[in-house]
Amino acid sequence: MNKQSKQQLRQSHQSHQLQQSQLKIRLLEKQKPFLTQRISIVFALAVLFLLTTIFLTSCSGGHTNSVPAPEGLMMINDEGVLPQQTCEDMGLTNKALMLESRYCPHCQKALPVFKQACDETNATCETLDLADDENIKKMYDYGITVQFTPTFVINCNYFVGERSLEEFKTYMEN
Repeated sequence: MNKQSKQQLRQSHQSHQLQQSQLKIRLLEKQKPFLTQRISIVFALAVLFLLTTIFLTSCSGGHTNSVPAPEGLMMINDEGVLPQQTCEDMGLTNKALMLESRYCPHCQKALPVFKQACDETNATCETLDLADDENIKKMYDYGITVQFTPTFVINCNYFVGERSLEEFKTYMEN
């Protein structure tokens, strides 16, 4: 093979490599929106997972802080009525107690309704934000602990979750 043929072969090879590189670049440019979209979806799913985790744990009592729970506390995690003597021993007769957390969206929705019911019925009301260690200690002093927020103890009736203004008032007036 002569020198000119070798040079033509080299140029042809270089031209072929250039065409392949340009083809790869065009292919990558076509895939770029797809890759960007996939990255965006993965990022959105990660953010959604994080927010869901925060939301679900924000209403789960919220008092896994540094305050250890004493033995013998009554766990409130549903609806019921405290026996009269137990209610008196706990200091919860003729009282409306809301156990909530500032990080709980359900609590933030229920709080103004609870306060309005307290104002309209002139009930003795107390709200404990369980995001604060001091309020956790006060809850323990009542002899109770909760699994979820908001939790209410009103005139010895206890329940978890939001209620209407009329429901709060009915509990407070009885």
